[in-house]
Amino acid sequence: MTVRRGLTAVLIVGAVAVVGFAAPTLAKDDDPLVAEVDGHDIYLSDVESARGLLPPHLQSQPLETIYPILVNSLINAYLAAEEARDMGLHRKPEYKKRIERIGEQILERMLLSQVIEAQITDEQVQKRYDELRVQAETSYELHARHILLGTEHAANLMLEKLHNGEDFAVLAKTHSLDPSASAGGDLGWFGPGDMVIAFEDAAMALAPGEYSQVPVQTKYGWHIIKVEERRDLVIPSFDEARTAIVNELAATAGRTLMEQLREDADVTQMDWLELKQKLQTEPQ
Repeated sequence: MTVRRGLTAVLIVGAVAVVGFAAPTLAKDDDPLVAEVDGHDIYLSDVESARGLLPPHLQSQPLETIYPILVNSLINAYLAAEEARDMGLHRKPEYKKRIERIGEQILERMLLSQVIEAQITDEQVQKRYDELRVQAETSYELHARHILLGTEHAANLMLEKLHNGEDFAVLAKTHSLDPSASAGGDLGWFGPGDMVIAFEDAAMALAPGEYSQVPVQTKYGWHIIKVEERRDLVIPSFDEARTAIVNELAATAGRTLMEQLREDADVTQMDWLELKQKLQTEPQ
């Protein structure tokens, strides 16, 4: 039920980059030929470009780990494409339509990468780290449990059981609707920004050993929260936090750019209910 965001997500967990940076341009001496396929050359820069299209968790793998997979993928892609051309598949309307869409995606990635690289400076990264460090120095983490119920009435009945001395973890395991029920409602440690706001505010107001005296409503349902422990927030070093901060700034820059582009454009958009109604009224 948690929503990872904000300070701890940036400093500790590390946000997932929304936009990947472009593969570096390699000097000629640093761009060796790594494979040949029927006279077609594949260079290290091609491998790096393919790497840049992988999900972030794979991009972070050492090149030596994913190099064989990438090279073989490029070889297979070239051979398959040549076979498809021999069959005339590249002349089909479906191919041209897909190529157009892929071209738009590539241009979008190139634009975002260019804007992001121009905007994110070492000074900005240091400034953001300093801001987060100041916030973290006055923050702390909690170790808490919760019981999630579907209605306020059910949550109030659960509070009565707790007031009568029944064990919180046992009640959570028996009655909670959250996946954490199997662990007695244990949510582990979390800090500022890790939970939805209503849940976080209620939890942060409790002392260790206390549980909420009124049900706490979120979009997930009604919660009863118990705080087990409290500790100071661990502040990572600049080097440890740098990647996550760059990812956060990149995501923000990308969203800002797209918002500006949409604001300047003439956009009409059919929502899902309109589309559903249209499909239902269209003759089959």
